[in-house]
Amino acid sequence: MKPICILLLALFSGLVCLAQSEQDDYFKDNRTLYEDHTYLSTIKTVLLHREGNPMSIPLIMLGADEKLQLSFDDLSGGDDVYEYTFTHCTAEWQASNLQNTDYLQGFLSDRITTISYSFNTNQRYSHRTLLFPNESIQLTKSGNYLLLVYRNGDPKQAILTRRFMVAENKVTLEMAPHASTIGESRKYKQEVDFTIFNSGYIINNPFGELKTVITQNGRWDNAIRGLQPRFLKDKELVYDYEEENLFNGGNEFRFLDFRNFKYRSENVQDILYEPAPAVYLGQDTLAAKFLHIVLQKDPRRSAERYYSTRSDLNGKFLVSVQEEKNPDTEADYAFVYFRLPVFAPLADGNIYVGGGLTDWSFGPDNRMAYDPIQKCYTCTLFLKQGYYNYEYFFLKDGSDQADETCIEGDHAETGNSYAVYVYQREPGGRYDRLIGHAFAESNYSR
Repeated sequence: MKPICILLLALFSGLVCLAQSEQDDYFKDNRTLYEDHTYLSTIKTVLLHREGNPMSIPLIMLGADEKLQLSFDDLSGGDDVYEYTFTHCTAEWQASNLQNTDYLQGFLSDRITTISYSFNTNQRYSHRTLLFPNESIQLTKSGNYLLLVYRNGDPKQAILTRRFMVAENKVTLEMAPHASTIGESRKYKQEVDFTIFNSGYIINNPFGELKTVITQNGRWDNAIRGLQPRFLKDKELVYDYEEENLFNGGNEFRFLDFRNFKYRSENVQDILYEPAPAVYLGQDTLAAKFLHIVLQKDPRRSAERYYSTRSDLNGKFLVSVQEEKNPDTEADYAFVYFRLPVFAPLADGNIYVGGGLTDWSFGPDNRMAYDPIQKCYTCTLFLKQGYYNYEYFFLKDGSDQADETCIEGDHAETGNSYAVYVYQREPGGRYDRLIGHAFAESNYSR
C-alpha cells in the first residue's frame, strides 16, 4: 500500500472517530468515571501493576510491604504538575460510604514527583511514575479503590482514573476453570467453579454478607457477579454451577510486535516514515514526521477451527525496545493501522479494537470505521513501542458487554486468565472488605 493511501485511510477512520467522539457521553460532562479511563488525548500508555511485575493484576495485600506502580506518558512533554488521591469503592465500583480519613493515613493527596524525559524519539514526552502506598499516603482498609490523577490542583480536572484492589487473607479459595459440562456449550464455553474455605474465620450469613466476582483476563465488562453458594459444608462454601458461571472461551489473542522499527515482524505489512495523518495535526506535541505501522489485513476467525502455536499475554501488552536500554523513555510512538475485512458493515452495533492497549474500554478512540470502498473496518491507534495483544470486539447498541466471538470465534480450548474476588460486608458494616481472592489459568492449549 502506498504512503498516500495509508494517510487517506487514517484520515477517513480518524475523522469518523472524531465525529463520533463528540457525541460520546464521556466528553459531555466532567464527571469522574469509576473505571479505567484516560481523559486527555495527550496522556498515553497508562500502566498500573505490582512493582516489578508489569503483567500483574493491580492488587496488593493490606499491611504487607507491597507497592503498586503507576506510569504514564504526557505527550505535551512539559513539566505540568499532577496530583493524585484515592477513593474507596464498593464491590460494584461506586464510591463507598467511608470518608477519606477512614481509609487514608497521612496526606489525603500528593504530587507525582518522579519524572523523566524521552530521549532520541520522534514523539517527545515526559514519563511519570508513582509508587504507592508510600511515606505520604497509606491505605488502611481493604476493598476496591479508584486512583485519581488530576491537574491544576483540582480533582475535577481528571487526567486518568485506574482501578486497583487491597486484599486481606481471611479466607482461602480453590478454583478450577474448565470446559463447560453441559450440552453443546462444552465446545465453546468455560466454566469457573470455586470453593471458599473459611476455617478460623466466622461468616454468620454467607448469603447476606458475601459478594463474589469472577473476571476473565482482567476485563470488567463481562464479569460475573452475585453468585450464591450452592452447598454449605463444614467451613466450606461451594460455588459449583453449570450455567451461571460460564464465560465465552473466545480465541487466542492476535499480536503486534514493533519492538524494532528496522524490520517488519510477522503481521506487519509496512513501516513508513511519513507526516502525521491530517486528523492528528494541529497538536503542538507532534513532530513533522512519524513512524506508521501498517498491519496485514486481519482475517475473521469466527468460522475457523481452534488452532494455536504460541502462548499469548491474555490481552495485555509490554512496552519494550530491542536495541535500547530504557523503554520508559527511549521507546518511540507510532501510528498503527488496524484493518478487518468485512463484506458489509454489521448492523445494530460497532466493532472495536480491544484489549489492554485500549484499557478494555469501548469508546470513540478505538471504535472502527467502515470503509465501503475497501469493504473493511479500519482504526488508527497511536501506540508506544512494544509487544501488544489485541482482538476485535462487537458491542451491540445499548449493551455494555462486548462480544469477541462473532469476529474471533469461540473455543473451550482457549487459554484465559481468571480471578475470583470475595467481598464481605458484616451486619452494620459501612464498606465491602476484600477478604479473599484467587487466580487460575485455563491453559488447555499450553
